[in-house]
Amino acid sequence: MDARLRTFHDDFYRDCVEPDRVRSDRLARWRNLKPDSAELLAVVTRAAGPRTILELGTSNGYSTCWLADCARDLGTHLTSVDNDPFRPGRDGDVGGCP
Repeated sequence: MDARLRTFHDDFYRDCVEPDRVRSDRLARWRNLKPDSAELLAVVTRAAGPRTILELGTSNGYSTCWLADCARDLGTHLTSVDNDPFRPGRDGDVGGCP
């Protein structure tokens, strides 16, 4: 992973997960992997060399970005779905995630 993409992942995690610390309702929080887990997911995905990638439970797209990098490197297709609509500015946050 190049430095630009690493910075994007780091900023995405910080900007989208850190505000969750003040949310008392766990259902209002984003459902993201921790950075180490996301990196392990990427390693395992690349090692498996899948023809297609399906992610169930997109949340705000943090793990999707990791899987998209894998899909690009592997020349494969990624499909990511979620039943919870993306809601930038959830619980009064200003802005939202990239």
